[in-house]
Amino acid sequence: MNKRVLEIVEKQEDKRLLEKIDCLLDSLDTAFSPIQINSFILNDIEFPTMYGKFVQSQLELQTRLGNLQTLYFEIKEKQIKIKKTERDISNTEDVLDKDLLLLEKERLEAQIRGLKRQVKRIIKEARIFYSLCQECPEFFNLSEEQKFELEVKDWMKKTMNNPAVFEERYGPRYMAAILGEKRYNEYLQARRQALGVLPREMFEEDRIGENSSLNVMKKKALEQLDINFNHQAEQPVFDIKNKCSWFPKLSSEIPKIVHQACTKGKDKVLLLDTLGNNHEVSIEEAKRILMLLSKKGKERDMKRRNATMQIMQAKTPEEVAKVDLIQAGGFFDPGSPTGEQEG
Repeated sequence: MNKRVLEIVEKQEDKRLLEKIDCLLDSLDTAFSPIQINSFILNDIEFPTMYGKFVQSQLELQTRLGNLQTLYFEIKEKQIKIKKTERDISNTEDVLDKDLLLLEKERLEAQIRGLKRQVKRIIKEARIFYSLCQECPEFFNLSEEQKFELEVKDWMKKTMNNPAVFEERYGPRYMAAILGEKRYNEYLQARRQALGVLPREMFEEDRIGENSSLNVMKKKALEQLDINFNHQAEQPVFDIKNKCSWFPKLSSEIPKIVHQACTKGKDKVLLLDTLGNNHEVSIEEAKRILMLLSKKGKERDMKRRNATMQIMQAKTPEEVAKVDLIQAGGFFDPGSPTGEQEG
């Protein structure tokens, strides 16, 4: 810390405290230690083979060399600015202007000190990653075929360390390819016995049966939800000044409708509804309509998505029957005083 920073601190006890803190932090090392790098960055779960650690160490070194190059340009740029500032100081007679230039020079020097600390941190971490690479000379001159074989083994062990994560994220085709069909089938049997099925497996017809009462009920419920949702889109429910009806099919269409609206005179807006009709309303009335429809449309879409998820996750016909399809698939009447849903 620049000692001149203490000039803005009023109390002497506070100044002494900050001096002690600065002295304490002066020896603080922010670089990753060998323990952190070997135990956490290059941990045995994500990098279970020496080849995996070797490759990741190379990537870490590449990142740090790139950061070092960026720091080089930043430091050099600030050093040039300092020289320009010193030139301006020597050519300036005004006392206040000179003070500002000195302050700017002080700022640049402090920034350079911070950047040089980053350089030291990068070099320390790079030394650890480089030493690890040096411990693996057998990986220096590999053919593409050898690299591929080692990479497959690394990914196989990674997958076996976190099988549920890899299966959920990358699917059965990857699991069978990396583990082999036999080992993957053995894993599937053990996983289903210990943990049950994945969410996406719940709708596999060979698991629950296309004609099972649960599957049939789910299909009917989802179909009914679509019917209710489409019904609300096709039936206009909002009267604009008792002239005609207007309701967008989806809330996402509202920006499109706004785009199709055009001003008519100073205080009128011409709206085009989903049925192809034009409506002349005031600007304030148009704003109120669009804001109301946007709010109700978002609420409606969220309830429909929630209902769909409840149906998909249901494990018994009774759970499907509990889903309120009318509430989820019904439509709002923005023109009603309370905004109540109509079934």
